[in-house]
Amino acid sequence: MGFCQDFQYDVFVSYAHLNNQSLGLHEILKKPEIWRDDGGLDGKVIDSGIGAALESSAVFLAIVSNAFLKSTYCCPVELSAFLKSKFPVKVREYSRVVVAAYDALADVPASTWPDPLNQVQAVEFCATPGLPYTRPELSDPAQPYWQKLNELARKIHAVLLEVKKGLSGEQVSTLTLPGATPAKPAAAWRSRWLKPNVVIMHGMPEAPKAKTLAKELAHKCDTLLLPNDAPPDRQRRYLQTADGLILLFDCSDTNWAVDQAMTSLETAAQQGRPKRLGIATASPDDFPLHSDFVVPIDAVSGADAFIQSLQENST
Repeated sequence: MGFCQDFQYDVFVSYAHLNNQSLGLHEILKKPEIWRDDGGLDGKVIDSGIGAALESSAVFLAIVSNAFLKSTYCCPVELSAFLKSKFPVKVREYSRVVVAAYDALADVPASTWPDPLNQVQAVEFCATPGLPYTRPELSDPAQPYWQKLNELARKIHAVLLEVKKGLSGEQVSTLTLPGATPAKPAAAWRSRWLKPNVVIMHGMPEAPKAKTLAKELAHKCDTLLLPNDAPPDRQRRYLQTADGLILLFDCSDTNWAVDQAMTSLETAAQQGRPKRLGIATASPDDFPLHSDFVVPIDAVSGADAFIQSLQENST
């Protein structure tokens, strides 16, 4: 079972066998449950095993190259089958199709790719035409390969978080259970609406408290811990995928917390996320920002009211 309970696999890796050994992504992206074709299936009719894997994969990772685009199997068979999945390919603003560019975009421009490959931002694994990055033997954050791999992993993680939340609104009503009439809503999919994603941002002295709070909330929401000294781009990514943000801080850090609250409010105004901001400190009612956006979290009520506000405000 993968990260998303609606799917057996997190990632289906589609690639041309001519490029099999160069990127080696299937060997490195170990955290997701990955399905890959180990045999020489290029050009063959899709079999039931691959068909089932495509239907049961949350993300379709396309290793796009000239060979991939010319393949009579990768796009015509695998991508085509994935796009026919009962679960929508686009979940809110996220696409379940993720692209890693094996060849340089100067050689194989995105404009030549089929839909929806050309509609998502690709992670480029080739800076010089004809010379894709090869995997270094040792992991080194300074190496371009590992930098690109981290970028790709972040993209996949963001999509998986979105898929894990389940569908909403009209997308749910369009689904039906096997054997059900088309007009009948898919109640099983409704029952799979999952817990909200909550980021807990904290100062380093509050790290133990943050871990304790995350454990307390585990049955109510999915949590990500984020120290307040994390790089700005990391903070921004977390905010963009969060249903809710909890600021856990000591009273002496109020200025930092206000700054972060204003950033969260601005992000929410732009994209609708996070939906709520929880203030967890000794005197949350004394926090200077008062808004429907802000939910105080005190020692008495804990985070129950905050989590409830996220569920009531779900779309």
